Amino acid sequence: KALSCIAAVLAVSTVSAAQISAADERAAKAQALAAMAGQGNASRNSAVIGTFTGTTVGAPVYNRGSGCTSLSGVGTATPYHVQPITVSTTGTYSILSVQNGGWDGYIHLYQGSFNPGSPLTNCIASNDDFIDIGQSLIPVVTLTAGDSYFLVTSGFENTDSGTFTTTLEALFQAPVPTMSATNLGLMAFGVLLLGVYVQRRTAASSRR
Repeated sequence: KALSCIAAVLAVSTVSAAQISAADERAAKAQALAAMAGQGNASRNSAVIGTFTGTTVGAPVYNRGSGCTSLSGVGTATPYHVQPITVSTTGTYSILSVQNGGWDGYIHLYQGSFNPGSPLTNCIASNDDFIDIGQSLIPVVTLTAGDSYFLVTSGFENTDSGTFTTTLEALFQAPVPTMSATNLGLMAFGVLLLGVYVQRRTAASSRR
């Protein structure tokens, strides 16, 4: 999957509750979709940790964040679903939410606690659309073993709701090739033989 990296700051803090206008948020969404259009899949080292499904149909509503820094002027009363997440190994993870049927979803990740009445508090990462409407991705986030996280799935607008499937994956660095002492010894011996061969060829050519 294409990984246009989103910085995930794991500091628990309360941020300003200024509300972004509906026009600005829709414009930002259009720009993001245009920028991501045509991105392909990229290979990566990962392992699926867990998959869960849910629905926001008939769920409670809240004024979601536009990212983690301001309140939305579009999703002012959008249905939401909360999924607790705990990992057993500290590391980097990705979270992909596929909104079944292509409805317009939005995901926010919280550390420590989530309060719908204070939707910017403890927010550490979020995403509206990944590549296109119908899926949201937090590509890289560091999760600490034993800590409590809450993934909130909601709609972009108040009328957006439906079922979804979310996948949590652990990301791994590509292994660095290493050589054993035996292999290093064989390589050194081969270089030595090559040097002797070149030296003899040079000496033979000088006698001709």
